[in-house]
Amino acid sequence: MIFIREATEADNEALQQLNREAPMRGNLTIRVERIPDFFAINRRIGPFKTMLAESGNRIAGVLTIARHPAVLQGKVQEIGVIRDIKIHPDFRGSTALYRLLYTFLQYALSQKWDILYATALKGNAKVISLMGGRAGLPFLVPAGHFVQYNLLPKRRYRGTTRYQILTEEPSADLLSFFNNWYARYSFGPLLSAESLQDTVILSAWKNNVRHASIVLQDVSGFRQNVVEDWSFATGLVIRLWQFFHLFLPLPLPPRKGKPLRTLYVRYFAASNPTTDALDPLITRARKMAWDGRFTFLAAGLHSRDPLRRIFRKHPFIPATLNAFILSLQDNNAQAKRIAENILFNDFTLI
Repeated sequence: MIFIREATEADNEALQQLNREAPMRGNLTIRVERIPDFFAINRRIGPFKTMLAESGNRIAGVLTIARHPAVLQGKVQEIGVIRDIKIHPDFRGSTALYRLLYTFLQYALSQKWDILYATALKGNAKVISLMGGRAGLPFLVPAGHFVQYNLLPKRRYRGTTRYQILTEEPSADLLSFFNNWYARYSFGPLLSAESLQDTVILSAWKNNVRHASIVLQDVSGFRQNVVEDWSFATGLVIRLWQFFHLFLPLPLPPRKGKPLRTLYVRYFAASNPTTDALDPLITRARKMAWDGRFTFLAAGLHSRDPLRRIFRKHPFIPATLNAFILSLQDNNAQAKRIAENILFNDFTLI
């Protein structure tokens, strides 16, 4: 029999073990480590509730909803992010995931929440099928997809003559630059000096005007992606990568059992969607990733984001996540409107 209960700090080690036993499978099979604190990543988002599906003394699955303010159609609203969806392999095909989702939806209704938001890795058929309204659950509106651009680090950086590349500290002017840009996104963040702690900020200036900025962050202090396995085709590529890395200037290749070192482009902004000022910032960041011995420089963008054309100029390995929205108070009318827009997702918190 499967029971649902709220997780506590005492469940930390059991949830760490669940992450080890239920890795994310794809071309690369990744085990997400949240050592030492499973819950730390959710605290970075906002108030959250984590629920467990339990059978006997075993955790069958976990699901979290975290709450935070975000921009929706030009206004700031509280939204709920459905995350941490994970089912132990021994309980796949059971009612664990259905019970977790049903419990959370009943809780959200009792709290009079409205907008809920979720992403699911492409290929996660079980989760995606339940988002489609199976088994009596409400239908979540598809909202396009995100592409995580895993850019390859760059050994050399020649600089740029068109823009002056500067490292900045958080300031009122810089925060306004970012927040004005993200006002056009659904689920756009509200940045503050606190949210930019432990980051590196690069900006492209020309004629005393800031034209683009990016925020870089190494998240290994609260999340590590450990490579467990890879598909046959991916394995062939990686073995060649590992071989040629011995005598060619190539980025550090993935290795089984080792964390996949990734430097993230957490935020980005531009003076307008057509500017090319973001391009030299990405090139500079790829050089920083090389110097820091990272395997990838990663950035996640929605399928309708006009800045994708800049990121696509650089060599990358893609990963795709599908996006879904549910509006509980108006039978998905607002969700359908939101789904037509450009969405934002913080890939450092996945």
